[in-house]
Amino acid sequence: MVAAVFPTLLCAQSALQQLEQMAGQSIHDVYVPDPGDPVPVDPDPEEEPQQSTHLKDYTPAQETTQPAPQTQPQTDGWAEWLKQEEERQNKVNKILNEKRADYMKDQKDEEVRMARRYERFLSSQPVTRPVPQFSSIGERNFLLNHPMTVDELRGEYGRFRLYDYKDTTFRADILRYAQPGASGLQSNRMRFLGTRLANGRVAWKMFREEWDYSNIDDPYDNLTAYYEKVTLPGNSKIQSKDIWDVKMAAEGEVIILEMKNGNNVVIRPNGEYLCEGKHITFPARFEEGVFVECDGKLYCTNAPEYSGSILSGDEFQYFGRTIIVQNHDANNQPYYRLATYSGKCYDIQKHEWTRTGKHDQYSYLQCFHNDGDHFIAQPKGTDYYVILAYWGGLFKGQKKYKTIEAAHAAWAQEKEYISRKGSKNQGQAAKLK
Repeated sequence: MVAAVFPTLLCAQSALQQLEQMAGQSIHDVYVPDPGDPVPVDPDPEEEPQQSTHLKDYTPAQETTQPAPQTQPQTDGWAEWLKQEEERQNKVNKILNEKRADYMKDQKDEEVRMARRYERFLSSQPVTRPVPQFSSIGERNFLLNHPMTVDELRGEYGRFRLYDYKDTTFRADILRYAQPGASGLQSNRMRFLGTRLANGRVAWKMFREEWDYSNIDDPYDNLTAYYEKVTLPGNSKIQSKDIWDVKMAAEGEVIILEMKNGNNVVIRPNGEYLCEGKHITFPARFEEGVFVECDGKLYCTNAPEYSGSILSGDEFQYFGRTIIVQNHDANNQPYYRLATYSGKCYDIQKHEWTRTGKHDQYSYLQCFHNDGDHFIAQPKGTDYYVILAYWGGLFKGQKKYKTIEAAHAAWAQEKEYISRKGSKNQGQAAKLK
């Protein structure tokens, strides 16, 4: 191997010597002068300054551009919707609360007005007038062209809410209700929907007007609806499934429910229970109220709710200001009382109307209309007769009579006496005013 490499080295050395001879000097004899310290040179102003690439020479340049806009956080669409819905809900609730407060205030005002009217009625001697028992006045009766659901009835006929919302098979053929008339009842009215059955009868559902909480999406809509009542308000024994027929009576002032058991239930147009019995008549009316005679008891529609009957008796005779009530004692003997439509009876000893009189029963009591209305009465337990007549108030004659005929004959004189006495009483009353 050494023998192979040695010739090569000899050739390379020989070539180097030839080059030195050609140049006249050795490569090791070349002289390089010392450049000395560096001299600073001002840069050419027309030339761009060279940017230093050394970190120690870096100086930050002054910012001359606008800062980049900061990225806004993306809005949560669901949260925004919830906020808007809450604001809408608060606005709607405010409107509904205001309307409900107005509605309740109207209800309270109506109750107060009814109570004051009845108190005024009790303290007076009302003059009544007859009233037809049944009349189409004040009655609204719609026979629908085809059976309609409660949703189809909404609008023209009202808004109805079924007690059982699953009852989708119900279809109404008839709508019947009492239009507010002299009673002035404007709220909580009853409406009745009827469905014709295969046997020719009608199955009824009764609804009462009440506050509607379901129309929150439209607070400006009518805030009342008719909610189905399975039982009658004020009397849970009366159920809609037992109603055989619905009738408007006394010019729409009362509603009669004919029940399957044969009884008649009398209610006010707003659904308040009044009475129940077999025999119902409407003898008279006074201002905004109607008198109802039901199986020997007298009621009035303008009385406060659940006030009970005004009078009880076996028989009633009605006149312009008073009622003759007939009863029977323990010996089955008849006796009579002279009563007002407010339920007070005339005590002949005290000469006043009272509810607890000890001398308000008469063995004989009849009204006569010859030359003016008057009564001939025999106080119970006595053997004489007296004359009673109105002249601004009820007054009795100055004498007592042994027979009814004698009392009749003395009516002309007694009338003159009573008129003077009544006129004097009216004059004194005028002075007190």
